[in-house]
Amino acid sequence: MIYETPPQNWKQLQSYVCEILNESGYTAESPKKITTARSELIEVDVYAVNNSVPKQSIVCECKYWDSNIPQSVVHAFRTQINDIGANLGLVISKKGFQAGALSSAKYTNVELFTWNDFETMYESIWYTRYFLAQIYKISDVFIEYNEPINSRVFRKAEALPECLRQAFLDLRKKHFDMFTLCSFLSINYLHSVSGQFDSTLINMPSLLQLPLSNNQRINTLEISSEIKEVNSYKKLLYAINAYVSNAVSEFDEVFGERA
Repeated sequence: MIYETPPQNWKQLQSYVCEILNESGYTAESPKKITTARSELIEVDVYAVNNSVPKQSIVCECKYWDSNIPQSVVHAFRTQINDIGANLGLVISKKGFQAGALSSAKYTNVELFTWNDFETMYESIWYTRYFLAQIYKISDVFIEYNEPINSRVFRKAEALPECLRQAFLDLRKKHFDMFTLCSFLSINYLHSVSGQFDSTLINMPSLLQLPLSNNQRINTLEISSEIKEVNSYKKLLYAINAYVSNAVSEFDEVFGERA
């Protein structure tokens, strides 16, 4: 899952929905005031635009209710969607939906989701467009320090005093397994955006299953439990970012600057 825990209140539900849409390639706002076809100014929970061709817009209604959403909510939302002229309406519920609400949404441009269903629906696209992209970005310098062949960095290392040159080699050994994981994820990102790489060559699934300790190949790597045992992609991203930032600082200290 993307988040470690589900939203804890209505405001967080709106925030999570908006954040997922933004990180999945939409331009989303929460809340958003919109003028309808009847010249009425209304406020919606989340409004998102996908700048594709043709342009598509989504309005989200977030219901942090302890009861199932009734038919009347769906009816009112359908009218609102039509007045706004949005392409799609999503109702995201903490609990679920009454049978009448499910029937009312059939054959319309309104779709109904529990929070878990919404998170699952966007998980794959979010993983590719945001998670892998962020890993690729934050790992760039770290990977360069650890690449098996990097004449530029090695030339600078050769100019160091013996003790610092050995410290550089020790750091490469220390971070090798994490370098391996970041390299695999970065290659998967390049494959996803350009198709130039075949992820099957490195035996990496399109979507890593969490926790990483359940992946037999990754579990052979000597990586801290703070990374191996996390159960959400957000937390995994934060953990990798913290590790990589600290490791790059160690390399920078050896060189006295960014190599």
